[in-house]
Amino acid sequence: AKAGGAAARRAAMDTSVLLENKLRGTWSAPDFQQYLTAGRLEFASKEFATLEVGIKLRLLLSLLSLPAPQLASLRDGVQMVLRVAESDRDEWVRVVLAMVR
Repeated sequence: AKAGGAAARRAAMDTSVLLENKLRGTWSAPDFQQYLTAGRLEFASKEFATLEVGIKLRLLLSLLSLPAPQLASLRDGVQMVLRVAESDRDEWVRVVLAMVR
């Protein structure tokens, strides 16, 4: 059980580093879409409040570039991210959320 917990923490850390590194630097939504997976969207929804505003905005904007088949397969994760973005305190996050919806 301890090994499983350590592996889960390591995977969460890897996801956190990937999201921050890919969304902090030079970025484009189509380039980032390859990193959007169900697990990463779930992680992002759970950690959304702790992300920097710029990273939140880029994450939301990257959802616009998802091709229909990928969007369909990630629908639950996308919905989780959109739900947590609704209650974000930053007005820009809510404005971008309105555009993404």
